[in-house]
Amino acid sequence: MSFKKKRNSDPPVQIAIAPDEMVASIWKSVLEENGVPCFLKSINLAESIYVSPLTLRYQIMVMPENAAKAQELLAPFVESQEDEPAELENSDFGQEKENPS
Repeated sequence: MSFKKKRNSDPPVQIAIAPDEMVASIWKSVLEENGVPCFLKSINLAESIYVSPLTLRYQIMVMPENAAKAQELLAPFVESQEDEPAELENSDFGQEKENPS
């Protein structure tokens, strides 16, 4: 009788998309420090030919059994990333102010 180790056949799942390599690395560190193994997957590696690899977006991938914990750990970071573009759209940055006189 032989025992074979059963491999997990479920593929990794995406739990978040980081806007760049630096943010992706920070999120990966947060997950790993809390016992959630993960890996980063570039969304479009072909873009790196035309733009800096530092500006590529990355998928944060975990095994399905770790997805809930990972999403909980990254929730504060992901929400703050989603809020940033809206804040920029509503700002007056780069627009000339009318002179009230």
